[in-house]
Amino acid sequence: MEAGPSSQQDSTRYNCVCLKYNFGIPHAVSSATWYRYLEEASSPEEREHMCAAKADGSNNNPSKQTRPQGSAACRCNNVPPPCKRDREMDRAQSPPEPHKRGLLLPVSPIPLPPDLSVFPPDLPVPPPGLPVPVPLAQPPVPPQQHPFSINYQCQARPNIDIGALSGSATFQPMRDTMDFVLALRDASTLDPVAKLSEDALDRLWNPPNIPLIIDSPRIRHSISTYLALEHSSQDAYERLCRSTTQNFPG
Repeated sequence: MEAGPSSQQDSTRYNCVCLKYNFGIPHAVSSATWYRYLEEASSPEEREHMCAAKADGSNNNPSKQTRPQGSAACRCNNVPPPCKRDREMDRAQSPPEPHKRGLLLPVSPIPLPPDLSVFPPDLPVPPPGLPVPVPLAQPPVPPQQHPFSINYQCQARPNIDIGALSGSATFQPMRDTMDFVLALRDASTLDPVAKLSEDALDRLWNPPNIPLIIDSPRIRHSISTYLALEHSSQDAYERLCRSTTQNFPG
C-alpha cells in the first residue's frame, strides 16, 4: 500500500535556521512547521535566509524514487517515530525557556487603580490642581527601657601597709622599687633636711610658664653630660664635646 500525497508532504523535512526558536542554528523540521516559522520571522532578511537554507537542505533529502521499496531500515532512518515527531511539534509550538534566551523577560509594571493615592482612606482627596502633600514620616520608635537596674559596687580604697610590703620583698629589683616608693612617701617640701630656700619652694609650687634660662655653665654642662650618659651614642658624644667647648672655652 502506497502512501498518499498528504503523508509524503508530512514526511518532507526542511532545513530551518529561524532565530526565534533555535537562534539561527540549522535544524530539521516538517514542512508545516517550517512555513509557520517563516510567517513568524521578524524581518525580511531572516525570511530570505530561511528560504536559502531550505533550498540548500532540500538537496540532501532523499527522494522517494531512489529509496528502495520495502526497506524498513531506510524507512526508519528517514521517517522519525511518532513519539519523536510529537516531541518535536511540542518543542516547536512551545516558547523557549527564559534561561535559554540569555535575556530576562520584561516585567511590565502593574497599573494601580486611580482611586489609590498617598492619602489615607479616612481623609478626603483634594480637588485637582492643588499640590499633593507629602505624607509625614512616622516618629522614631523610642528605645526600649530595661526592666532592671545595674548596681555598681563601690568599695573603699584598701589600706596597704607599705612598710610591711617593703619588708616582704625578697628580690633586689623589688627592694629597690620599694625603697623608691618609701622615699616618695616620706618626701616633703618643708623638710629642713632638704634645705630648700624660699625661692626654690616658690618655683616648685608655682612653676614658670616660660622657658627657663640657665646662666650657669656648670649646670648646662651637667645637663649635657646626663643626657649623653642616658643616650650613649656618637651624636651624644659630639654634643658633649660641643657643650664642653662652649661652656669652658680655652
